[in-house]
Amino acid sequence: MHTVRPLRSPATNFVEDLAFALCLSLIGAALAACVAVATPDSLGSAQASTPSPGAQEPAGGFTGAYVNGAPVYRLPTITVSASRE
Repeated sequence: MHTVRPLRSPATNFVEDLAFALCLSLIGAALAACVAVATPDSLGSAQASTPSPGAQEPAGGFTGAYVNGAPVYRLPTITVSASRE
């Protein structure tokens, strides 16, 4: 009777599968890094200096002063009316 032997041992299959998985992981990490570098948020100040049509400027302006380590902003004046009835 003739027995058929596998072409590769289970240990060889494991090593090849592990190498393949490692290569796929490295390719995935490289692609993720490329996408992270190419996002519009990180393209530079040229993109950031042109606001979108619906964007508004911040309400407060930095005064240049700090109180207890926190920056001080000057907010626009508002009118408040109330009644005590």
